[in-house]
Amino acid sequence: MALSDREREMLEELEAQLKGEDPKFADALRSDTRGVPTRMVISPRHLVLGIIIAAIGLGVVVLGVSTEITLVGVAGAIVVFAGLWYLSTGARNVPVSVSARKPKQRSTSFMEAQAEQWRRRREEGGR
Repeated sequence: MALSDREREMLEELEAQLKGEDPKFADALRSDTRGVPTRMVISPRHLVLGIIIAAIGLGVVVLGVSTEITLVGVAGAIVVFAGLWYLSTGARNVPVSVSARKPKQRSTSFMEAQAEQWRRRREEGGR
């Protein structure tokens, strides 16, 4: 459904206002990148360190629960969330190049391979 002229003007004003307030977010929402296939990529460093920090935080939570010290448990929960936050900062969308993908060659299925072996055995003399 097409937008009216007034709706289009309002949308352009909102886009300009957003670009003025947060240009990085506006670039992420830019309409010319829509429709381009992307995939999520996580930095290995962020993945490993984030999981380690979250595991340490979980251990601190368990320690706080076992010793019944609320402050230690809350601190552990904060460390868990910090580790997960660090992990999420390493994630980004990367466009997938259509030309870079190779077409998959059709491999023979298991049943086709078995049928071919059976046929060869029968031709070799009934073994």
